Amino acid sequence: MTMTAPKSDLRSDVRSDLSPSGSGSSSHRRIAPAWRSQFNRWWVAYLILPMMIASDWKFRRRAAASSLGGSADLQVLLEVGIYGLVALYLVLARGRAPRWLRTTPILATMWAFASIVSLSAVYAVYPNMAIVRGAQVMIVAALAQTIATRATVADMHRFAHGYLMMLCVAVAIGHAHTFNVYNHVNNRFHWLYIHPVPAAIYLMIGTLISLAYVRSSELRGILLLWPLWVYNAIAAWIILALLMSKTRGSVGGAVIAIFILLALHTRPKTKFDIGTMATAFIAFVGVAFGAAILSYIQRGEDINKLSTLNERTNLWKLAFQEVLKRPIFGDGLGASRGIFLDTIGLGGGHNAFVNVMVDEGLLGTVAFLLLLGWIGHALWTFKPGTHGYRDALILTPIFCGMLINSMTAEFMAVPANNASMWLFIFVAWISVVHRAQRSDDLSMQPLKPPQQRSSRIPANAAARPLRTGTRPDAPAIASIEH
Repeated sequence: MTMTAPKSDLRSDVRSDLSPSGSGSSSHRRIAPAWRSQFNRWWVAYLILPMMIASDWKFRRRAAASSLGGSADLQVLLEVGIYGLVALYLVLARGRAPRWLRTTPILATMWAFASIVSLSAVYAVYPNMAIVRGAQVMIVAALAQTIATRATVADMHRFAHGYLMMLCVAVAIGHAHTFNVYNHVNNRFHWLYIHPVPAAIYLMIGTLISLAYVRSSELRGILLLWPLWVYNAIAAWIILALLMSKTRGSVGGAVIAIFILLALHTRPKTKFDIGTMATAFIAFVGVAFGAAILSYIQRGEDINKLSTLNERTNLWKLAFQEVLKRPIFGDGLGASRGIFLDTIGLGGGHNAFVNVMVDEGLLGTVAFLLLLGWIGHALWTFKPGTHGYRDALILTPIFCGMLINSMTAEFMAVPANNASMWLFIFVAWISVVHRAQRSDDLSMQPLKPPQQRSSRIPANAAARPLRTGTRPDAPAIASIEH
């Protein structure tokens, strides 16, 4: 007869095993301070969000030459200090070397890509900046590894809610005061001195997170943190800012990702209905507001700039010529930020794949594509009814939106920014839900009944001497009777 252990019993057993006294009694439990309990609940958000803010939220303007030269100012010291504190926390509070024999393919690919990016700093064109960025990408990878092996599904959703709260503050700052970044982008929404392009990536991701919670009551029920109207208000607040940013790549990525969000987890007939309604809606909007949309997309730029995607196509031609010079290892971390400034006036590859080819060569490009492939495969193969299938409603639209955005922005392949951190967050979040699913599978497996000893007595039991606990001179037991 097989016996199945209820989940509640298993969880109570786990809680009793994890209590300091080894038993489940509350009288023996150690009561943690309130701040520590709060940190333990939100530790994923408390570690990731400060790094994002320190890397992207610029409190001052800085020339590109100063950044490439690696000179330090207060903003740089603050950024390095926050990354250092995160690394110190990982070592002291949660430090444990990864068990390479038990690692998953997606984590191994993540470490391969991070190691290639970090090691490319050794031969980089701008070594000072590259060494710092190389250390940062390894810290982010270590944090992703820790989250993958220690965090819970609820921890990841607390991070998502913290991300939305951070964006609400950012949008409020942008509306409260306009900071003069560059003259040609001052009419586009941003906050502090962050450029509208990376700002719009934040807003695109926040839009998709908030709409995913609006669409799914199951996702909202994980934490039961806010009512539905709060998610609707946050979505409207962020979408307005995204449209005001006038960033074509992020707006286009958000639109396509929203359709993906609507089509996920629906029946084929519903997907057909959504496609039909979307086609009719796009046709209506195109006819009614075509001139306004075209003006919005043009942003007042002439046809020459639009035909080259704001000089991007010219930059990509130069980039491919540069790749042919060092095709295997590339020019080193951060090279693409400076080698095109003198010739074309643009910093960075303005395409994630071009950027990684220039900086890390064919070796880094293969690792980058493998990492993207593992993420996409994992999101696509989650089975219905699992944690991963539910959470894919958040992760899949964001992943698709970022892939679309990466066609005109390089940030997903550049260390130490919001987009590249999300690349590692995908790996960590997928690993967390895989662990949760394995735990559920184990809890649902039938337990083997305890094996009972046979009561049958061998026929020659009376003739056998007792082997254990007997002395040579002790009297033998002649028989066993019941």
